[in-house]
Amino acid sequence: MFEGYAGSTQADFRLAVERERALGQLDDIVAHYEAWLRREGPAGPGAARLRREFARVEDELGDLPGRIMDRKRLRAMLAHLGRTVHVGFLNDCLFDAATALCLLGVSDSERTAPALSRCGPDRCPNACLTARHLEPWRASIAEGEALLADRRLSPLQRTALLKDNERKRRLIAPLMDREA
Repeated sequence: MFEGYAGSTQADFRLAVERERALGQLDDIVAHYEAWLRREGPAGPGAARLRREFARVEDELGDLPGRIMDRKRLRAMLAHLGRTVHVGFLNDCLFDAATALCLLGVSDSERTAPALSRCGPDRCPNACLTARHLEPWRASIAEGEALLADRRLSPLQRTALLKDNERKRRLIAPLMDREA
């Protein structure tokens, strides 16, 4: 009785969800571009790739102060990046299966999306950080500092925590410099 009245088939639902996800990814990459225009990012190993693409887009669009940018054209120019961006809590991934460190040891058939939980944002060439990623990194550094206050730590544990906090500080340093 409800066939066709309440909506279309399950396959159409999956297609609609995928379409919305793609639109969200495009919105995310446009937000990265707008932050770059304000000189607010990005940072991390994948940032160089984004900066090159954003500079190309800026040159082509001729973004000048007071000029109204053609949003449709901007979105079209960034669409190829939008298809690869995956937003994460600690970093965003400009996914390229060939260089994704999180997929080492994974078969080619399973290399369709990043494993953000296994990301090494300071080493992976796909990783990109923005100002919105700063707070979780600061919290992680603070947690490391709190653990270092414990006098019962072995020298090995203390060294590991110090190195980890140093690695985190180096990773977010470009973003911290922009805040100052």
